[in-house]
Amino acid sequence: MIWVPIGLAVAALIGWFFLGPRKGERASGAEIQEVTVVVSGSYSPSRLVLEAGLPARIIFDRQESESCSDQVLIPAFGIQRDLPSFQKTPVEFTPDKAGEFEFTCSMGMYRGAIVVEAAETKTVSLDVQGMTCASCVNRVEKGLRKVQGVQDCSVNLATETAQLKVAKSVATGDLIKAVEKTGYTAALKAKGTTERDVARAEEARRIGGRFWVAAAFSAPLIVTSMHVPGIPMLPPWVQAVLCAPVVLWCGLGFFVQSAKAIRHRGADMNLLIAIGSGAAFVFSLWQTAVAG
Repeated sequence: MIWVPIGLAVAALIGWFFLGPRKGERASGAEIQEVTVVVSGSYSPSRLVLEAGLPARIIFDRQESESCSDQVLIPAFGIQRDLPSFQKTPVEFTPDKAGEFEFTCSMGMYRGAIVVEAAETKTVSLDVQGMTCASCVNRVEKGLRKVQGVQDCSVNLATETAQLKVAKSVATGDLIKAVEKTGYTAALKAKGTTERDVARAEEARRIGGRFWVAAAFSAPLIVTSMHVPGIPMLPPWVQAVLCAPVVLWCGLGFFVQSAKAIRHRGADMNLLIAIGSGAAFVFSLWQTAVAG
């Protein structure tokens, strides 16, 4: 019975790893930025993102009567406001400077941060390589949004590009590094398409070559495993020899991309394929070693 709690613990750990809470919430609104903060045991969300120079309204929804949360203080903007119990209290101001500023309750037990981004912006276009599914797009977007000064981000899987609206102070190198930290590669979008077309053609040739190698090694396995009358099955060790290059070389890209995804607490189709094929290959090797 000890395996039951161990299994539950592992499942809970995996759930937290991939679905654990993420910090930060960007205020929305064209003429006035607005965001709601729930006050109940803490501030939620505790990290707010505002744009400098645009009026902001933070609505504190106090859902408790604890004395420690009866006021909110935002020292950097000279704000001290009472928060009646079980009421929503709007706090309006215009952030006039960029940076990160703390807001707390009167006793300092509840704490949060307001990130004010510079108002002057520019548009940046990046070429992103290595994405294969919608999960990859989400991971790249999250990575780019973590860069201080990124106000808007849109990643397109079909064109393999990222369009960003960022503060003028944001360096392109920081954006490229943010993409690389998510496990992909990026470069400033070139005006011409020649280099990009050449790179895509080279990648297609590389993948095509591995496909034909995999097909050549897999064909004997498929034919002899269908139990066709008159065609005997291959010995287990021969099957293992034929499978090895298919999984370990032709499919190496799936394992590499899966490792990158796990390192950044992500999951995509590469991980699904790697787990399925890897588990089957390892179990088959074990069976071959034990049963001969």
